[in-house]
Amino acid sequence: MNTNLPREITANEIASYQRDGVVLIPGMFDADWIALLRRGLEVNCRRPTDRSRVWDRDETGRTMFWDSQAWLGIEEYRRFVFDSPASQIAGMLMDSSHINFYFDAVFVRSAGSQFATPWHQDEPYWSVSGY
Repeated sequence: MNTNLPREITANEIASYQRDGVVLIPGMFDADWIALLRRGLEVNCRRPTDRSRVWDRDETGRTMFWDSQAWLGIEEYRRFVFDSPASQIAGMLMDSSHINFYFDAVFVRSAGSQFATPWHQDEPYWSVSGY
């Protein structure tokens, strides 16, 4: 199969994803893609959207930061979404020729933060089904 991926996704990885709904596929994003996301994250933390939240701040200033839909205003995120191998990977894992980008969420925990992420269930408010 001719792809733009840094390595082939194996039949076992695809089967694992289709069976379990999750699979670890290391090595799919090179250092340039990771650097791009880090730059985007720096921009996001400096200029959070109006949807952002700081869930916790301890006495030393460590925080738990969350934001969503930030790709709409952060070029680095937008480039990753539309230009990286992410959609090709998703298409291969889901055996789909068309991938829709639906939502992004950013979680940033300061180093050493002890804030525990509260248990939650996302499914009730994501009314998405596929064929």
